[in-house]
Amino acid sequence: MVASPPAPLDALADDLQRLDPVAVASAVEALAGTGTPLEEVFDRTVLPAWERVDARSAAGEVDRAVASAAAALARRAVVGSSRACPPGSPAPAGSWGALCVLGPAGPADLLRSEALAEAASAAGWSVQQVSGADSAGELAALVRACRPQAVVVTAHDPGDLLGLLPALGVAHAGGIPVLSWGPAFGPRGRRNRRVGAAGWAAGLSEVVGTLAAWREEAPDPVAPLPLPPAYRELEAARPAMVDAGATAGDAAWARRAAHALVDQLLAAVVLEEPGILDEHLARERHGRSGQPGDAGVAGLVDAVASALPPGAGVARDYLAGARDQLRRSSLGSTRPFHRGAGGPEAGGSPQVGQVFADLLVLAALSCQTQLALLSVPQAPGQWRTLSYGFEVRTGLDDRRLFDLIAARRGPVEIADLTLHPELSRSPLGGPPHNLRWAYGVALGQDGGPVLGVVVVLDRWLRQATRREQRALAAVARQAAEHLAQLRRLPGVQPGHADPTSAAQPGGSAGSVADAGFGDGRGKAPGVLEVAARHDPLGGLVSLRRPGSAPDGQQLLRSHEVAVLFDVTERTVINWAASGKLPSLRTIGGHLRFRREDVLGLLDDRSHGLRARRSS
Repeated sequence: MVASPPAPLDALADDLQRLDPVAVASAVEALAGTGTPLEEVFDRTVLPAWERVDARSAAGEVDRAVASAAAALARRAVVGSSRACPPGSPAPAGSWGALCVLGPAGPADLLRSEALAEAASAAGWSVQQVSGADSAGELAALVRACRPQAVVVTAHDPGDLLGLLPALGVAHAGGIPVLSWGPAFGPRGRRNRRVGAAGWAAGLSEVVGTLAAWREEAPDPVAPLPLPPAYRELEAARPAMVDAGATAGDAAWARRAAHALVDQLLAAVVLEEPGILDEHLARERHGRSGQPGDAGVAGLVDAVASALPPGAGVARDYLAGARDQLRRSSLGSTRPFHRGAGGPEAGGSPQVGQVFADLLVLAALSCQTQLALLSVPQAPGQWRTLSYGFEVRTGLDDRRLFDLIAARRGPVEIADLTLHPELSRSPLGGPPHNLRWAYGVALGQDGGPVLGVVVVLDRWLRQATRREQRALAAVARQAAEHLAQLRRLPGVQPGHADPTSAAQPGGSAGSVADAGFGDGRGKAPGVLEVAARHDPLGGLVSLRRPGSAPDGQQLLRSHEVAVLFDVTERTVINWAASGKLPSLRTIGGHLRFRREDVLGLLDDRSHGLRARRSS
């Protein structure tokens, strides 16, 4: 069976990706030779073929430079084939007048601009192309010299629209109607009113047809809407936001990504569309080669947010919504937690360690953050840490923060790690983490020794609410209870591998070699390792009291769920009765809730609150 030749669109996309100028030019000329107008060739084949290459670049399949070079080849092929393509609209006896094509200098925009210039010239227009940083000055000079009949503005990326606003203001002041073309203006040009465009075209054919209609009867110019008051302050803070974002990861990636994120943020604020930010971050997460993963993108968002000016409430809400969306996406990650060297890979029990991992997720969700740590004392002055939301482990075992919380015993809030007299030199406050705020609780029971520390952290300056304080206290009680259960397991000897050995002020602590937190050197069996030997299925250690539910289920009591959601216990009971939150009952008739059901409802509730705030 002979394989059928590829369709023209597929063949051209492959030729563009291979950067084969001869094949690209031949393919476009062959299409032009059929008598198809240039604008139709462009709309149906050239632009979709390049967009396929760009999509492959966004997915990391080809280098970013390949997409830019492919756009240049496509532009050259369009110009070379324009003589063979008949115009879509016949040219009148005389010139139609001057036309200005305005756009950014991106590959997609230059490709559209060049194709429009060729098609409009063939239709009788005298075309001037304007792009670059001084587009407003160039357009003002053209208005004085020849007064264009119309301005066509092309834009592929919403983040580029702000740079075009001054030039569009020049067009409006001169009484020149503006026609928009490109996805940056939204479906059916819904952003036209904001930027001051009188019409929108879906493709090059529609652009040429609309210009012909405007030649007969030009529409009245549309004034752009005034910029929101917060824009000026945000624009002034742009350098600081970019510099802050540039510290969020690899220098080459972070600075480029910070520039793009700030552009998208300002565009979202001006256009009043937070979805612009979500779409951009989705592309950043799923595409560019060299990105540092979900946590790296989330760190970029948090770093930029930390440099927002005080009055940027809308921008802060937009970034918070985007960060929440990233958190929801990252919850499905196969390995959201970083464990010690003696974790599941070293023969420990993943079911047992999952108890503490789930507690970290509860802590992060209930406190509206993506970052949480649970650390236990090891040899004198040492801590071993389980983390949630961190891409790398650098500095996570630093003793300064854990010693401080263990010494004070009660809840500790650090308003700014970088300014704290004891923590300013902690690696947590510098790259790659760039943390600013922390709220932690020491783990212990009935005034006994410190078993460990649980901490939630953020890259934003913030303050823990009363609800968040109660929620973290509930999580801390659960963690302390499970560490105490581990202490009572056979095979855990006091002073040898005992997680309850006191963490004294100044960092002295008993030795702990924990399969979930341990050093992995095989010096002593860790408490989780001992638990796994006694119960390989992981049912021995759970969020339950003995006899309350079948083995292996991690359960919470109704009052603990009430604290996490900041509702009354009666509300939780009603949720159980209505089926909103699935529940079990103990032999004594008490309600218990599976941790995965609580996590799911808490996640949905947090997302709903964030969506209502952003709407």
